[in-house]
Amino acid sequence: MGIRDVLRASRPEVRPVEISSGTVYVRGMSGETRARYMAMAKDGQPETHRIAALGLCEQSGELSFDVVNPHHLEELREVRADDLDKIVLALFDVSGLGRKSEDEAAKKSEASQSASGGTGSQESSAAQ
Repeated sequence: MGIRDVLRASRPEVRPVEISSGTVYVRGMSGETRARYMAMAKDGQPETHRIAALGLCEQSGELSFDVVNPHHLEELREVRADDLDKIVLALFDVSGLGRKSEDEAAKKSEASQSASGGTGSQESSAAQ
């Protein structure tokens, strides 16, 4: 399998999120979606409903909202704030942007270094 095949097979994870009215799904950000989020953040604090639109999806992973469609954004503006918060936090977590994700990555890195006899950081330093 070539590198392009491997990359084509890499798809964002889909995760269920329980909100007040039931279960919705969020999909981790792709490279393009993360760039869109970063552009939104660069312009200031993005509105929660806009961030939610970046990741809300069907169980299949197909995005449910278009962040540039004013009708979609208006629909999301009417969602309860605490539900939007749950959605956004789950989106950040599944995308590796949340604090919990950072902690898990650090633990995995420590475990990897322990399993390799602590040589992982020396190899990284040598590579730089």
